[in-house]
Amino acid sequence: MLSGVSAGLLGLIVSLAPAAALAQERAVLTDAPAGTHAVTLTVAAEGTITPRHGDDPLPAEVRATYRFHTRPLPVEGEGPTGRRSLRYYDAAGSELSVGPQPTYARLRGSRRTVVATGMPTGANVLSPGGPLRYGELELLDTPLDPLLIGGLLPAGSVSEGDDWEPAEWVGPALAGVEAVGENELRCTLTALTDAEARGRFRGKIAGATDGASITVTLDGTFTYDRGAKAITAATLAQKVESSPGPISPGVDLAFKANLTRTPEPDAGPLDPAALRTAAEAVATPEKIEAAERVELVTPWGARAELDRDWRFVNQSAKAAVVVRMDRGAPVIVATLTSLEDGEEGAEPDAAAFERRVRLTLEKAPGTIETTASLDLPNPDDAGRALLLVRVSGQDAAGEPQIRDHYLLADGTKRAEIVFAYPPDREAEVGDLAFPLLDAVRWR
Repeated sequence: MLSGVSAGLLGLIVSLAPAAALAQERAVLTDAPAGTHAVTLTVAAEGTITPRHGDDPLPAEVRATYRFHTRPLPVEGEGPTGRRSLRYYDAAGSELSVGPQPTYARLRGSRRTVVATGMPTGANVLSPGGPLRYGELELLDTPLDPLLIGGLLPAGSVSEGDDWEPAEWVGPALAGVEAVGENELRCTLTALTDAEARGRFRGKIAGATDGASITVTLDGTFTYDRGAKAITAATLAQKVESSPGPISPGVDLAFKANLTRTPEPDAGPLDPAALRTAAEAVATPEKIEAAERVELVTPWGARAELDRDWRFVNQSAKAAVVVRMDRGAPVIVATLTSLEDGEEGAEPDAAAFERRVRLTLEKAPGTIETTASLDLPNPDDAGRALLLVRVSGQDAAGEPQIRDHYLLADGTKRAEIVFAYPPDREAEVGDLAFPLLDAVRWR
């Protein structure tokens, strides 16, 4: 209980205190990093992966580490597409264990320089050094991308204890969800000093990606450096649950990610020459499209550069499977299979190829409708030849399906490329299939 004297003293202290000390400080947290920053990002995940519908879940574990330098690049636009940066990776690697067999991914030395641009579903990356491979694209698709986390910051001034809802694009971009059904994300300012601000974010994003349903819950923290005008540290606990889709497995994974971003005194590998090279790579839509092509490399030596609507599904020692997507749904499945080499100067044997196709009808019933020898789209390719056997049949679900079996001959090299698609897509198949056929090379 306060005595009359102590109560009076308290009133005097309050009355003499500066107004600024009584009022809670408000701050504007602008996302405007300048110059070069060094970034370290670690990612770990545990849970299960279900390869296909009806399969049993397999235990899965992921470990990944990234160290890179980054600096902003000018770009027009609002929201995620108004964000672009140049990066140089000192290290980027992951280890994925599904069941007993681990697989490793690394970024090639020739692709260490990367341009990252914000997109509604995350950060889109391309390398001025040449096409990235499918595994490299997956490797560089990370939680807590520093290009996007600045979207967590409030649009206006805030004081300690305030909470806000970031822009609508932020949650789906951080979660990598395409067709968004549920989008809940809120941030809270937990501490504010002259030097920094600290916050927390929580949310749930649900919808579909690559034709499969997905739910992502986010719970993280961030530290904002008021001098650097950037988030310089962040943590994330993320739960991802998805069903098996037409091109992707089902996952039930709990992620933990930690990011630090530190201003660097000089440009390092991101010098003016690197900036000019990056600016040239994204100077026009045509140059961006060319730089975004993805490289498929098979164990049997064939290569193909494809646009990113072709998605990699899986690969074995003898075959590779890619799927053409359109607005999140598969249009055509393409299976590339290695065949025995032919003799030097020998034409491909159409009768033998048709017999090979007839053998497939024992497992996938159908009727051979057409057998033909075709010209390739590029007449300058000496030594390349193309045979077609078209089968009318059904897919595994009993739905009508056309299967175009192509024999591609390139010198002595041989490959079978099978396109499977529903009959109502037949009119557009040529525009999609022939560029892939022409892209497959052994040299």
